[in-house]
Amino acid sequence: MTKDLPNCLDESPGIGKAELLLPEETPLVGFHGTSQGSFLTSLGLILVDTASPICQQRARYPDAVLLEGIDLFERNAIIEAALSQQEKSRASALEAIL
Repeated sequence: MTKDLPNCLDESPGIGKAELLLPEETPLVGFHGTSQGSFLTSLGLILVDTASPICQQRARYPDAVLLEGIDLFERNAIIEAALSQQEKSRASALEAIL
């Protein structure tokens, strides 16, 4: 939804509103999604599993600042390619809870 479109209201066809209650152990830290033109086609949550020992350690991407000059989509592809299978499985398990 955007404030720029006066006809884009909660009760409009195809527009929904959702409220999620998340446990303290998995706080929301961001969103990811895709769009097609001016329409949002998917939206996902980025959560942190605070109970996981790995989430209590500094990130293992010390060269991430070197990605600043790279296109956003290419940067995301590089970072996602560096994820281990265990990290991907854990993310899938968290998304399944929602």
